[in-house]
Amino acid sequence: MIWLLIPLFCVILPGFIPIRVGGSYYHQALCLWLGVGHIKWTIYPWKTKGKTAKKGSWKQSLKRRLGKKLTIPNLNLLKLVQALIPVAMEGAEETRKRLLTERLYLTLVVGCQDPADAALYFGKANALLGTLWQPMTELLHIKDGHAHVEVDFEREQMELNGEVVFSMTIYQILGLWLWFIRRMVPILKQVQKERKAVKSYGKATSTQ
Repeated sequence: MIWLLIPLFCVILPGFIPIRVGGSYYHQALCLWLGVGHIKWTIYPWKTKGKTAKKGSWKQSLKRRLGKKLTIPNLNLLKLVQALIPVAMEGAEETRKRLLTERLYLTLVVGCQDPADAALYFGKANALLGTLWQPMTELLHIKDGHAHVEVDFEREQMELNGEVVFSMTIYQILGLWLWFIRRMVPILKQVQKERKAVKSYGKATSTQ
């Protein structure tokens, strides 16, 4: 009986694997990465082997992959955009409900070489960081997060460092895609129907 459940688990369990997107910004250096489970790949900065990539090489490779130019259907874009705005707003809310912020760290470094002014700057920086942190905790589902202020007596400028990791399971992503498809298909059909009606009306008036 147990052997019969193993194939079922092999089909169901991969859907709970989290897809992670993360980034960090420390000392004016940005790093972005994409991960599946415990495996992750660096998105930015790009790592090039050997010689540095020539300027414009990504454009040439994109042209080679595409081959032909992409064509956009001649739809009534204004009506389409008007119809998609509510869907985009609802989609953002649906994404927020499913999105988990696994980690959110913020560190505001206050540069002050005068110890007498350090306390004053520390209080202002703490109040500023508090105004940023409160809306984030209300908007995001944060699993592990903290924000604090540090004082550096060897620098003169203020610096904000941080790290963030977002994740969604494969099932959540599929559910979100199905939600978008279910909302988008009727809108696209309606726009296509109106486009055909305008064309048929134009042909009827031209023949008269």
